[in-house]
Amino acid sequence: MSEQRNQSGVWNESFRAQIQVDAYNLVPPEVIVRNVSYYLRSRYTREQRLTLKFLDLGCGAGATTLWLTGLGITVTGVDVSEEALKLAERRADKERPFYASAPEFLLQSAHNLELATGYFDGVV
Repeated sequence: MSEQRNQSGVWNESFRAQIQVDAYNLVPPEVIVRNVSYYLRSRYTREQRLTLKFLDLGCGAGATTLWLTGLGITVTGVDVSEEALKLAERRADKERPFYASAPEFLLQSAHNLELATGYFDGVV
């Protein structure tokens, strides 16, 4: 079994267990909120933020992806766990009326990203 498949399996099992007990992250880590907020505030106006594109690498259940989307940023969430992405997509579907644009979720490994070079303004 390849390392990527093994990692995917580990994370799928982890998310299955988290979903079973309804215990997954609903909010992004404070350090991300603090640092990204500072970064945005010091460089972009509110209007400029609406044109930004961010990559959330290892997005898991989508807490950071959805937070960034709520700020008006176009976000692509990438994770190696299919279970995590299913959960993130369900959460995004529930909250979609609150967002200007829906996040995109991709099943990929951080080791072998298949994304356009120079497309994103920021990565978390």
